[in-house]
Amino acid sequence: MAVASSEASFATSGIQYGLFCATKRAPGAQHALKQAMEMLLTGEFISAEQALAQGLVNRVAAPEQLDAELEKLVAAIVSKPAAAVRMGKALVYQQRELGIEAAYQGEPVHGLQHDGQQRAGRRAGLCAKAQAGLVLNPARIRQAKSV
Repeated sequence: MAVASSEASFATSGIQYGLFCATKRAPGAQHALKQAMEMLLTGEFISAEQALAQGLVNRVAAPEQLDAELEKLVAAIVSKPAAAVRMGKALVYQQRELGIEAAYQGEPVHGLQHDGQQRAGRRAGLCAKAQAGLVLNPARIRQAKSV
């Protein structure tokens, strides 16, 4: 997931130097093939709004609102049952690696339920899980976006 500044721009400019920069982290793994190929083959930059329209980022915010928008996204995620978030992330990444035919052959995942006790303990466990990289950690995200 990604929140971008409205002033950000994105490119895979290796082609400008005779390189073809296609890996799982490059476009194609993250958004539609036609848009990915255009970025990979032209090396041209796209705006944050174009990246949003193409599914490369989740949200776009003005630079002065970037932290607030990021906090809003993180709060929406961490307010959900941690087990469901963890299992959901694992399932999405696992199915993505399988391809559509193999993914449809997998076992269905049924809804998770939690009781009040689990809800109360959920927040305490999030800190430990965030440090282990199992859930989004706002501090880590802030550090990553400033690099």
